[in-house]
Amino acid sequence: MPPAPSPLLTLEAARELQRCLRAEIGPGLGEGELDDVEARFGFRFAADHRTFLAAGLPYGEHGRAPELFDRVLGELGLAAGLPGEDTGPRWEAARWELVHWWLRLIVNGSTAPATGTEVIAHGGWGALGRPRALWPLVTLDTGCDGPAGERIRTFGELGAAIVAEAERLLAGPWPPHGPR
Repeated sequence: MPPAPSPLLTLEAARELQRCLRAEIGPGLGEGELDDVEARFGFRFAADHRTFLAAGLPYGEHGRAPELFDRVLGELGLAAGLPGEDTGPRWEAARWELVHWWLRLIVNGSTAPATGTEVIAHGGWGALGRPRALWPLVTLDTGCDGPAGERIRTFGELGAAIVAEAERLLAGPWPPHGPR
C-alpha cells in the first residue's frame, strides 16, 4: 500500500480531543501495530485516524482490568515480595503467570472465553508491553476475524476460536516469547 499522507491532526490535539471523551485513556497503538491492523484487514487508516489511535485508546468498561490483575496477584499470593513499583522482571513474571492462569480458566470453562480474553487484553497484554505472541488472542476480543483471517459470525464461533487460541498458547513454551 502507498504511504499515508501526513496528518493534519497533531498528537497533542488528538490527546486534547480524547480528554473530551470523559473516559480513561490508555496507551495508543504503535506504528507497527497500526500497520498490522491495516495488513490484516486490508485497508489504510486516514492519516488523522492513525494519529488519533497513536495518541491513546479509551479503556471503556475495561479500565479496571489492571486493577483486577493486581487484586488477583494479591489473592494468589503472587504479589508478596514484589517491589512496590509494578515494573521489572519479577512483576513481568507475575503478570505472565496471571495470563497463563486466565488462559487455563478459558480452556477449562471456568470463565467465558470472551470475558477471559478481555481481561487478558486489557489487563495483561498492555502491562506486558503488548507482546506479539498474544496478538492473535487479543484481536479475538473484537469478535471480527479469527487468527487465520476467517470470519467469525456467532458467539459460539468466537468462543471456540478463543479456546483454540488459548490451547495453542498453553501448549507452547511459557511465557511465549517472540518479537514485541
